[in-house]
Amino acid sequence: MSVCVTEGFADCSLHCQFPQLPPLVGYAITLRIRASSPPPKGHNYLDRTDWWKQIESFLLPHVMVIQDMDARPGRGAFVGEVHAAILKALGCVGVVTNGAVRDLLT
Repeated sequence: MSVCVTEGFADCSLHCQFPQLPPLVGYAITLRIRASSPPPKGHNYLDRTDWWKQIESFLLPHVMVIQDMDARPGRGAFVGEVHAAILKALGCVGVVTNGAVRDLLT
């Protein structure tokens, strides 16, 4: 029997992509993204590495909790092979999101 808690932006559609892996524990770092918005004024997407330093300032280990703010979550994927490698290098042990994830291997 499964239990579904639907508080906040998480709903029953969230599920573990790798159920064979053990549970994870870490300090949540929350992030809101919107793939449909243009980059902040004066920046392009390629030079937005300023958030890496902020992630490094939090206690380890990290669990990224990413809320996709688009009208249709999942239109763009923030986490893929490259971002997953960066997050892992910054001490992240996992990601929870209502958005899309792509190009990952276990």
